[in-house]
Amino acid sequence: MEESTKIKAYTPVHFIKAYKCSSNTKNCPPDKLKLDFLKIIRITDLEKVDRPTPGPTDDDLIGRGRYGDVKLKVFRNNICTAKFCTRSTKEDFFYEAYIMATLSKDRYHDHIPTFLGYNYREKVILMSFHGHNKCSITLYQALHEKMFVNTSSNWLLFLIHICCALQFIHCKHILHNDLHAQNVVLDLRNNRWYAVVIDFSKASFRHHALTHSSQFKNFKFSEQEHYRKKYPFIDPDIPKGLIQCEDTDNFSIKYLIQLVCKYTKHTLLQSVNARLLERGHSKRADCREIGDVLNIFLKWGLKHNKLSD
Repeated sequence: MEESTKIKAYTPVHFIKAYKCSSNTKNCPPDKLKLDFLKIIRITDLEKVDRPTPGPTDDDLIGRGRYGDVKLKVFRNNICTAKFCTRSTKEDFFYEAYIMATLSKDRYHDHIPTFLGYNYREKVILMSFHGHNKCSITLYQALHEKMFVNTSSNWLLFLIHICCALQFIHCKHILHNDLHAQNVVLDLRNNRWYAVVIDFSKASFRHHALTHSSQFKNFKFSEQEHYRKKYPFIDPDIPKGLIQCEDTDNFSIKYLIQLVCKYTKHTLLQSVNARLLERGHSKRADCREIGDVLNIFLKWGLKHNKLSD
């Protein structure tokens, strides 16, 4: 990556103060909210990508969510991902941009997209692209299409990659808050597959988690049950009012392990799942411990030829 694409970030005090008082952010003048410490990109610098199989409506579109659209673009001769946060508020857009920049500060992580810049007027966040043949492949898609059906080593590695990403995120005092199979993409680099954790639209800094959890404060029991069924990857204690923390992210990893076991039916992965059965919230394994267990099983499987490659 070119030196010019690296960011120079520091803590934007005025921005953090504005966000913490969210009721006041709408009244703040634009210059109080601008992320001057980040790299600003021009929309005219984003070029269209020549894809082999264009989509039915938009050949740049690779994803769509409640925030807006994710499109494939060319930036300085490199294929990148442009997230158009058209349906996000300016506060949420800036907050996500700052989180992405914080994760890319000082070093680049193999399992987290690299922040490249933002555009204030169009609410665009530019980051590195991860996929294959100019297409995005989610973990959910790989499971449903039975990719790597004969290899448990790939799935163990993907889960280890996710643990590594989450450990790095937590070291930055950030919570992902929305880790599931649609928010993990598979990236092919140098003939090797890597799992990459994406979508930080619901992420928060650890000290802001209280405001993110306040929406569940007055949930009735029926609403709690509905939420748990609708979002099974979310810690079931969150609808009861539990403040989001590292443990709630770790619950999502364990759910992903159960999901992979369900679709692949590999006996080795089922053994990993049995080892990580929930022991109660206060004794729940963290992402480092989960990664260690996965590594142990991976090494054991390779040593005893229990993995199909």
